[in-house]
Amino acid sequence: MYRKVRKSDPPVNPADPDTAWAEAIAWAAISGLAIGLGRLAAERTVARGWVRATGSPPPGMVRPEVSASED
Repeated sequence: MYRKVRKSDPPVNPADPDTAWAEAIAWAAISGLAIGLGRLAAERTVARGWVRATGSPPPGMVRPEVSASED
């Protein structure tokens, strides 16, 4: 993903003082975004499968209840 966004190779070691701040920050932001999106996609896929298999949300995932006054 880094190569697609920045059109260059990612830094070998973003913490290296010789790596430019802009490159280190870009690497951190792009890596964080990719990891976050991957985790979100995996969690949603698993939760959807759980609901299909059991008919209820996974443990720890509570759907908010809608009160009559909010309708």
